[in-house]
Amino acid sequence: MKKEDITPYLNKFITVIMKDTSEHTGYVSNPKEFMDSEDENPVLILLNGVFTEEVHISEIEKIELPERENTVSIPAVDLKDGYKNN
Repeated sequence: MKKEDITPYLNKFITVIMKDTSEHTGYVSNPKEFMDSEDENPVLILLNGVFTEEVHISEIEKIELPERENTVSIPAVDLKDGYKNN
């Protein structure tokens, strides 16, 4: 991919599909450095929780916007049953 193809996705939660069919998901944590880079093959750093991955844009086949509801689940605790003062 080219730098111009990735620009609309810099402030979104994305999944990049690489040429080797691997997938990497996260927020772009270096949008300013990415845009200011003079390199033809800049690195995109994806942040997902505390995990970061570096991907070179020349290896990206396509970009998708995942459904956020399907990427996380947060357990809920009922205050009446979950926390009791004895």
